Amino acid sequence: MTVKTLLIAETLAFIAVNIPVFSLELKILLFVDERILITDRSLSI
Repeated sequence: MTVKTLLIAETLAFIAVNIPVFSLELKILLFVDERILITDRSLSI
């Protein structure tokens, strides 16, 4: 095992553990982004 494969394995393990949290955060971020875009549009009009 080289350092690179070890890092990849660790990263994958970390992602696997954090997927539920990450997907929730992603949904929140996307929701917030949409809200900001909508308010930007209404302000520019």
